[in-house]
Amino acid sequence: MELKIQSWGNSAAVRLSQVLLKQINSEVGGTLNVEVSNGVLVLKPAEPVYAIEDLLADCTSKNMKPNEEDSEWLNAPPVGHEV
Repeated sequence: MELKIQSWGNSAAVRLSQVLLKQINSEVGGTLNVEVSNGVLVLKPAEPVYAIEDLLADCTSKNMKPNEEDSEWLNAPPVGHEV
């Protein structure tokens, strides 16, 4: 597939089709990391960066209560050399 480099203000731009975005599991508004390796331009979806505060924001006493499967696992006897 060839993409045309077009003028965008004082910069240049390449448009990515929805098909390409889907293939790299990204979307409009997503972030890409850019690398140049041996004269080849490589675009990769950026890995998300999580803040501990954001991860813990949804942790409430209600949704942190162990379910039946959790309780079985927590109460199971050792099966190897854990102890």
